[in-house]
Amino acid sequence: MKSIEDLLNYSNLINNLNLESKSIHYIIWLEEEYIEDDLIDPNSADFQSLLIDSEEKKLKLIIRNFDKAIKSQCDNINLDLDKHDKDTYWKYSYTKESEKLGLSKRFAINKLIPNDEKVFKELWLRNFINIISKIAKNIRIIAALESEENEKLLKNNHPKIFKNDQGFTIFFKMFSLYKTETKTLLANFSFLFYAMEKDFLVCSQIDFVNFLASEKYNIHIDKIDSRQWRLDMNQNKKSKLFNSIKEKIVS
Repeated sequence: MKSIEDLLNYSNLINNLNLESKSIHYIIWLEEEYIEDDLIDPNSADFQSLLIDSEEKKLKLIIRNFDKAIKSQCDNINLDLDKHDKDTYWKYSYTKESEKLGLSKRFAINKLIPNDEKVFKELWLRNFINIISKIAKNIRIIAALESEENEKLLKNNHPKIFKNDQGFTIFFKMFSLYKTETKTLLANFSFLFYAMEKDFLVCSQIDFVNFLASEKYNIHIDKIDSRQWRLDMNQNKKSKLFNSIKEKIVS
């Protein structure tokens, strides 16, 4: 998706997916038009940038739309999606024709498993709800818009590392985003040390590195790279992400 308006539009479309009125051709169009791997990856730099630069009111509206869609099964509230075995196999393939054609002619369906369209759409919808649930969760994580329960401060059990509960909470949220970015651990956690050093840390660089290497966090870096402070505090993606999370915790 190229803009937050695209995501907003998508959040409205998924609330109008009643299977009785939507064709398989429409389903194919929806997936081709909107579903991207970035949306289900909370560590995607493009997805993070899209959300961090957006208005909070617009993000909350998008979240409400996603939650409504998930609760209503995309406008299929009375449909029992659990009646099918969870391992039931389903698949489809198609050939795309000219963009100028209507949906029924634009997408030529080559394979549909199972052949029963009603059963296929129900299996597709069950999987689709899992996908949009992941997307909604990722939006909350990246934009720091978790539920009130998740926004509660975490208790700081490391007084030799963090000044207070706020500091540990910020660290843990950033750690949750950074821990899988194995190729940029040094850059990410060096940036995090400098971003937190003044207001939230009471430890030295060596102590922080050793803390990261503990069994619970298992992040191994040799040092704190001082270049990251100069590179990353000029309102780039890392600093915008950090500041958005900090504002939610400290405010």
